[in-house]
This record gives sequence, C-alpha cells and structure tokens, in this order.
Amino acid sequence: MKISQAIAGWLLPLLLLTLTFPAHAQFAYTISGGAVTITGYTGPDGAVDIPGKINGFPVTQIYSAFYLKSGISSVTIPEGVTNIGDYSFDMCSGLTNISLPGSVVNIGNSAFYSCSNLSSITIPSNTVTIGSSAFYSCSKLTSVTIPGKITGLAPGVFQSCSSLTNLTLPGAVVSIGGFAFQSCAQLGSLQVPGGVTNIGYYAFRFCSSLTSVVIPAGVTSLPQYTFSDCTSLTNVSLPNGLLNLGMYAFANCSHLAAITVPNSIASVGNNVFDGCASLTNVTIPTKLPFLPDYMFRGCASLPEMVIPNGMTSIGVSAFSGCSNLKNITIPGTVNTIWSGAFTDCTSLTNLSIPAGVTSIQDFVFTGCTRLQTISVDPLNPNYSSVDGVLFDKSRAGLLVYPAGKLGIYAIPDTTRYVTNYAFYYCSNLSGVVIPDVGLALGIWVFANCTGLTNVVIPGSLAAVPDHAFSGCSKLASVTVSPGTQMVGESAFLLCSSLTQVSLPDTLTVIGDYAFRDCVNLDAITLPDSVTSLGNSLFDSCTNLKSFTLPRSCLLIPSSMFVACTSLTNVIVRGNVISIGDYAFKNCSALRTLTLPKSVTMMGWYTFESCPSLTSLFFQGDPPAPAYYPFNNDFLTIVYYLPGSTNWGATFGGRPTALWNPRAMAVGVQTNRFGFTVTGITNIPVIIEAATNLTATIWMPLQTCALTNGLYYFSDPQWANYPGRFYRIRSP
Repeated sequence: MKISQAIAGWLLPLLLLTLTFPAHAQFAYTISGGAVTITGYTGPDGAVDIPGKINGFPVTQIYSAFYLKSGISSVTIPEGVTNIGDYSFDMCSGLTNISLPGSVVNIGNSAFYSCSNLSSITIPSNTVTIGSSAFYSCSKLTSVTIPGKITGLAPGVFQSCSSLTNLTLPGAVVSIGGFAFQSCAQLGSLQVPGGVTNIGYYAFRFCSSLTSVVIPAGVTSLPQYTFSDCTSLTNVSLPNGLLNLGMYAFANCSHLAAITVPNSIASVGNNVFDGCASLTNVTIPTKLPFLPDYMFRGCASLPEMVIPNGMTSIGVSAFSGCSNLKNITIPGTVNTIWSGAFTDCTSLTNLSIPAGVTSIQDFVFTGCTRLQTISVDPLNPNYSSVDGVLFDKSRAGLLVYPAGKLGIYAIPDTTRYVTNYAFYYCSNLSGVVIPDVGLALGIWVFANCTGLTNVVIPGSLAAVPDHAFSGCSKLASVTVSPGTQMVGESAFLLCSSLTQVSLPDTLTVIGDYAFRDCVNLDAITLPDSVTSLGNSLFDSCTNLKSFTLPRSCLLIPSSMFVACTSLTNVIVRGNVISIGDYAFKNCSALRTLTLPKSVTMMGWYTFESCPSLTSLFFQGDPPAPAYYPFNNDFLTIVYYLPGSTNWGATFGGRPTALWNPRAMAVGVQTNRFGFTVTGITNIPVIIEAATNLTATIWMPLQTCALTNGLYYFSDPQWANYPGRFYRIRSP
C-alpha cells in the first residue's frame, strides 16, 4: 500500500509536466447564436492556425483579435469564417502570409491596416464588401484581384500601398471611394470599369507612376485632388457628360502635355491644373462663368490661351508662372482681372485690355519681364494707355509700368498719383524722373527695380512711401529734397549698393527698417530736425562706421544698430532719454561710447555681443536696471563721473569705476608745455587741443591710460600757436 502511494506520488508531477492544453486556450472569444467570434489572441508569435471549432461551435468571425500583434508571421483561417471584422489584423507588421477561406464575404474597416510586410493576398470570390482602409499602408503588397461581387471600393481601401503595381477592378464596381489609391506610387496602369459613376476625392493622388486614365461616361464629377501629383500621367480622357472638375483635380501632373476639357463642364475649382509644367494644349469650357483662381499657375510650357467669350473674370494668379505664355486673348465680357493673374509670365510682350474690363487688381503683371506694352481699348471707361503704360481714364493716375520697357522713364507732369506697386520688379528701368508737382506715390512703388542707380525725391512729395525703393540693389545715390517730411518704413531696405544719402532739414520722421541691410552705406548724416527714428533703422548696415544722433531725438530705438560690425564712433546727444532693446547688439567693432546724463532707461540686451566694447561712459546717474545689457561682453568697464550718485560696484553685471582725471603741475619743462593727469588707476583718457574755447573741432593729441593713476603729458608744438587750450575727455 505504501509502495503504491509512493509511485502515485512521483507519477502525478510527471503527468502534469506532459499535459497539453487545447489550442483554443490561446484565443479569446465569444459565442452567440451557436457561432464563435474570436476577439483576442495570447499565443506565441510566428505561425497561427485558427481552429474551425471551439467547444463544438463553429468559428465564423474574427474581430480585432490580432490588433498590434507584430510578431505573428502567418495566419491560416478555417473554412466557415465569413467575416474578417474591423481591425482584425491591424498593425500586424510582421505578417507575411495569410490564407483566407472561400467562405469570407466581408473584410472590415482597417482589417489589414499597416501590415507592412504582407506582399500578397487572395481575396475570395464570394467577398462582397471590403471596408475603409482595409489594406492601408500594406507597403509591400504588389498585386490584388478584386472579386467580381464587389460593387464599391471604400475610402482609403488601398491607400499608401506603395508597392502595388497590378490591380484588376471587376465590371461590377460603380464607386471608387475617397483616398482609395492615394500614394500607390508604383501603380502604373488602371482600367476604370465602364460602370463607375462616382470617384471620391483624393482617390488617385500621389499615384506617381500612373501614366493614363479613361474616365467612364457615367462620371459627372471629379472632386478635389482626384489625380493631383500624378507626376507620370500623360494621357487623360474625360467624358462629354462631365459637369465638374474639383479644385487641384490634376494639380502637379507635371508630365501632362494635353487635355481636352469637355464643354459639358459647368464648374471648375481653383488650382485644377496648377503645376502642370508640361501642359501645352488645353481648352477652356465655354460654359464657365469665370476663370478660377490659380487654374493654370505654373503651367510653364503653355504657349497661348484664348479665354472664351462669356467669362466675366480672370481669377487670382490664374496664369502665374506661365513662363512660356506669349499670347493671350481676353474677351470683351471680362470685367475683372484679379490679383497676380499674369505674374511671372516672362514671355508675354504685350497685352490688350478690352473695353469691358473695369477692375484690374494689384500684382497682375508683376514679374512680366518682357512686357513692353499694355494697350487699352479706347472705349474702356476706367483705363487708358500712354506709350504702353497703364493709366486711369483721366491719365491722372499711373497704374502699371510694363517691366519690359527699357531705359529712363519720366513720369508725366500731369500725373497726380502713382499707385502701389506700379513699378514693382521693373528690373529694366535704369532711371526715373519724378515731377515736382505734389505727386502722391504708393507703397512698394519702385521696389525691386534692380536697374535703378540714383533717384531724386522732389520736395513736393511729403513722404517717401513705405518700401518705396526696397530691394533696389543697384541704387547708389539718393537725394531727398527740402520739403519732404518723412521717410517711410523699409523705404530703402536691402539697397545693397547705397553709399550716398542726402536728407533735408525738413525731415522729421524716419520709419522702421528704412536703411536696413544697406551693406555699403558707410556714413549718413541725419538732420537735427528729425524727432523720430524707427526700429532696426540701420540693422545689418555692416559698413556703417560712424553716426551722430540728431539733437531732437529722445530715443535710440530697438535694434537700431544690430550687426553694424564696422561701427566705431557714435555720438549721442544730450536729449536722449531711453535706449531700446538690442540697440547695439553685435556691434563687434564698437570700443567705447559716452551716454549723456539725460539717459534714464536702457532696454534688454542693449550691448549684447559687443566683444570690443571696453569702456562705456555715463555722464549722469545709472539708468533703470536692464536685463543683461552686456550679455557676452567680457571686457566692458562702466565709468561714471564725480558727483553722480547711486552707482554700485557693478552695473548690468559689469564692473564700474569712477572716471575722475585732473590736470596737475601745469608748466613748461625743457621747452615743452605739459601737465600731469591724475585719477583712478588705469582709467582711459584722451587729451585734445584747440586754439580757442569755442572751437567746434578739437584735435586729439594723446590717448592713454593712467598707469598707477598718473600720466605726464607734454606738447612739443605748443610754441607754434599764439594760444592753445587743452581738455581731457573720455575716449
């Protein structure tokens, strides 16, 4: 009895070790109506064999069971399963092979979403529905045959299947959903079944290998982005019953050379052929009420265009960038030409404005570098032309100067205003004469006229407009005549050749950025009449060496001298109250500066990254504390005068020192007049001389530091003057 019990004692653990559990223990499932739905899997990676029955009930559905199971490599699904539910194999990135039984009738939404290693799959012939994004981003899938019972392709069904090259659609298909084949970059050909009546938006976008497509007769609309960015598409056949082309429908089809747009088209979205750089032949449907915005933008090969009679407007940038466009015919029914309509049509030499056009917006002809003549029908009620230049009907307003006209242009004396951008990008204009007749100039009026070399602003012009000469890179000389009171914002921005500027004493305001990036401007004199200076006024004027602030200015604006890397001498007059943020940032050559006692405020980072700044002299009490005014300045010493108060051992993180030189022991020694300068050890001084105390110019004789608090100065030339005065000042 004891032996039997002992044998049983060691035999039981052995049996437990060799016990196997049923396969269905690896699956989570539900049972309903006598059928099993598998909802989860906890088994090992690798090959998975789904059982045909669990607990005696047939397996008929799989729902989200293998979501994110990236380790499984193959799956065998038993006969009897009818539904591969939503997300069943979603994100199974290791799955390379799957066997679907003939019983499958439905493949759910995202069923094989991002199975990025699945290269092939056979969809059973009994399948009647395939859900949205079912094979989204199956990036190694190369071919698919759609069963004959499928009538519609759901949205995104094969989106981003970037290796898909072969696809056969059955004749039963009547609908192709949005995004269905977007980014199938290797899909070279596709026969759209004749029964298709609906194609969704973005359906074939980024199918960059697709070369040709025939749209069936039953399709009445191609929605937005349908074939956008199909860069190999060369042949498109559109049916006569087509009513609508959505925006960007063929945008960036860069190899599409010709397309016949049927006259049945009644509406076209914006940008429909935008970026079709090879397009040379296209007809515009006669039923269109207007030409949409950006319709042919970037169609760089388009040589000519006849706009059909009946159209009322040409849209924004409709032909922008059509660099080969030489001829365009505008019908008399057009009343509006919108902004940028012909921008950068660099082959256009002349253009006729018919009588019906009553509104021409800004930038219509910008960048038309060969345009020499704009002619206007004499019966036009709003516009006229003088020597090819577009004026208003009364000829009081100059509206557009053709960029292809060469030489110097004298604005007629009868002109009373020149509109915004009138000469914008007229690079062939070498000179302009502005009459002194009280003319009003618009903003950006001569901007980017890169052929201009000099200009005289008449005094009757109250203000030089904002951006008036911005980007005039060859402009070397500017004279602003007496009478002008203001130079506007960015008026001479990026005038990189500007070296001479003459400003009148009637000037009171100079706007922000007015001389920014004038990299060859080495000196400029601002009259004392100026009371207001703009921010970043001389920002990046890298050759500016000296500057004297007008007496009437109370403020050194923010970023006024940023990156003026040659600036060594700045004179700040005694009325300045405040110095703005970053005012002298990156002035790498600035060694010394004296600030008057009127200064009470300093902004953030005022002298940031001025590595040569060794001495900053304050003539009064310290201004209000600033945030890191000397950031990255490691040599600066801040000096203050005797009698000033509230100075500590440091200011803005830099050491301070009393600047107190005095002349002592004055007399003649060895036939030289001289004196001893005493003061705090190592303070810097400059000794100057003049023949009288009221002199405006004092001659510097000696620059030195008071080593050990002393320096003896002697003047060997003193006897050559009937009288000579000496002074000690800060560097």
